[in-house]
Amino acid sequence: MDARHVGTPGPGPGGPAAPAPWTRGPVAPPPAGLLWDLVVAQAARRPGAVAVRQWEDTLTYPELVDAATVLAGRLRALGTGPGTRVGICARRELRLPVAVLGVLASGGAYVVLDPAHPRSRLDDICLDAGIDVVVADDAGAALLADSGRHLVVPALPPAGTAAAPAAGPRPAPVDPAQTAYVLYTSGSTGRPKGVAVSQHSLASFVTAAGRHFGLDGTCRAGAFSALGFDVSVLDLLTPLTCGASVHLVPDADRVDPARLHRFLAAHEVTWAFVPPALLPLLDPTRLPALRDVVTAGEPPGPEQVARWSAPPTRRLHNWYGPTETTVCVV
Repeated sequence: MDARHVGTPGPGPGGPAAPAPWTRGPVAPPPAGLLWDLVVAQAARRPGAVAVRQWEDTLTYPELVDAATVLAGRLRALGTGPGTRVGICARRELRLPVAVLGVLASGGAYVVLDPAHPRSRLDDICLDAGIDVVVADDAGAALLADSGRHLVVPALPPAGTAAAPAAGPRPAPVDPAQTAYVLYTSGSTGRPKGVAVSQHSLASFVTAAGRHFGLDGTCRAGAFSALGFDVSVLDLLTPLTCGASVHLVPDADRVDPARLHRFLAAHEVTWAFVPPALLPLLDPTRLPALRDVVTAGEPPGPEQVARWSAPPTRRLHNWYGPTETTVCVV
């Protein structure tokens, strides 16, 4: 398509078109720090607030930061530093956000190794990414026991033991241009390919997304997305930089719409990502606390837009973007 069809007339005949006004969004201020720094700042501001909840299990912000800091120290002892790629092979339990933040706190880049995927795919990813260290839960450690890699199982602090965040200093400043995470494609059209996203891009995205949605300490965010799907940056990590509580949907509740509905209702989730395929299987009238629903991947049908849109009490947000653009472009 000729660029002039979507722009405004250029300075002269035959000249390049100026971008149309609708292609320009508001100018966002730069992030106040990298993602790990933003979470540590929230722990200092909200020492008694719940950071992550899954049914009866919880981690406060100081407990989350403390556990991630301890993990980061263990990773550094194994040689992890800025840009080092570290695998994460864990189920959707409280150790999962600890693993992600621990890798980022160490200066490394996390690479998702989904424990539900075939072992051959995990081996291929480890080889391609140059992974020598994997953060795993007990199941992940058993799956990769004979892989020849260092396996680190993060510890969770006993409830109430972290009275203040214990964010130990990094051995060296992390360059914002360093890689923060690598996500691999499905491989449906060939060999899976890794997409690397920088620390700066990650921090810029979570800052802009948190500001766009107005996320704060009153938000109860439903974390539904698989860690290997980049929307997890939106629904798992972004709320933690804003002081919100993340309500981590367990594996069993993700695959059963009735259980997912019960989880969202019991946790009184106010903001969540819901895939388009699940929108018709949930009842918005029975989720009165849910004020903002984000969907992505494919456009929702007009009937679902009508069901889930009830301004100003409920808003449906349809986002889109390839992984290479840091989660989304809309």
